[in-house]
Amino acid sequence: MRPSLKALEFFAERLNVPASELLSARAHGKDSSEAELQAVEEDLNYQLNYVKMLIRTNQIDDALQLLDEAMRGVQPYWDKLLPSVQYLIPFVRGRAYLQLSDSVGARPYLEEALRLAKDDEDALARVHNLLGVIFYEQEQPHLALEHHLKCLPAVRDTVKDLNIRASVYRNLANDYWAIKEPSQAIGFYKETLIVLEDLNDLPSQAGVFWGMAMAYKTQHDWEYAKLYATRARDTG
Repeated sequence: MRPSLKALEFFAERLNVPASELLSARAHGKDSSEAELQAVEEDLNYQLNYVKMLIRTNQIDDALQLLDEAMRGVQPYWDKLLPSVQYLIPFVRGRAYLQLSDSVGARPYLEEALRLAKDDEDALARVHNLLGVIFYEQEQPHLALEHHLKCLPAVRDTVKDLNIRASVYRNLANDYWAIKEPSQAIGFYKETLIVLEDLNDLPSQAGVFWGMAMAYKTQHDWEYAKLYATRARDTG
């Protein structure tokens, strides 16, 4: 059985070992059966879920160490892994650097993830989305928009994750706002709100309402600017 991440931390504390050690065991050998390969992929996904939790809680050094262990563990099977699995290690490493607000450090890992993702539309959308975030943070909104627009077909047709969909729509709205196209920004803010209603994410809704208020203010549409500013206040 596979314990939950919370249970894993409890076991690690009781055994007086780092949780990463409980995740680092790997099968050895130069070749693998289909079942073995599937087990390797499952273990990698399990490790990466733990890494993401470490990133969210700002335990970046532990996250990067576990990523190194994960990479060593899958190395014997690397050429047999699907692109949808291979891209994850540099992708998550890029996320770790973004958590540190180090967009320069994150960029080469995300570019490597983009190369490994190949034709996997879901993976490509996720990588382009974060690359767009990097360029937006570096005050290059036109390059950010270019990457976020590449996400749009997959987000509308194949990507099922509502969080990614909301993220892409909101990033597009922010890009258009940054290049002074408020009408386009408002359109994507509205698409973001539709997704956020399904996610029941009130803090994010408040942020989108405020963005819409500023966009309407730019257009001198004071009625709608006041309306959405009020919604931002009431939701937040």
